[in-house]
Amino acid sequence: MLLFGKPESVFVFNFLTRAVPYIALGYWIHANQCRLLKYRWLNIYFILLVLMGLEQLVTLYLSNYTASPSLIGLFPIEVALFMLFLSHSELGRGTWLEMIGAKYSGNIYYFHMAVILLWKQLNPYSALLSEVYEYGGALIVFIISLGIAWVMVKVQDKIGYHVLK
Repeated sequence: MLLFGKPESVFVFNFLTRAVPYIALGYWIHANQCRLLKYRWLNIYFILLVLMGLEQLVTLYLSNYTASPSLIGLFPIEVALFMLFLSHSELGRGTWLEMIGAKYSGNIYYFHMAVILLWKQLNPYSALLSEVYEYGGALIVFIISLGIAWVMVKVQDKIGYHVLK
């Protein structure tokens, strides 16, 4: 990808195409939460799920059974699932998942890429690490990032200044 005439890394592409839209969407959902929660998100989610299945059947048929990503699965179904969970927030209230989300999610997001890069630097030196990462990479990155987030929150609590949330 060229940005201002210079080739940039995949991180710039991911930031512009994934991070910025989802962060903006999060702010928009927060600002319009009362209005959005009036919709029946369970129905919307299942309708999108059926449409995604039909989309896959048609796409596979027309492309002679070569796999292709779902356009519905890229964004609309994720938003509908998020809103479905948000509309039933009482199910997670008071759980450790809620505490992690409220206290550590920002720091987990900020540091997860550093954890991934560090892990991938170690992978060439250990076949076992590569195999472990292939099967449980997301969980490993989450746990390590959660540890870093916990340390960051403790340090910020200690100094009384919260830069990262």
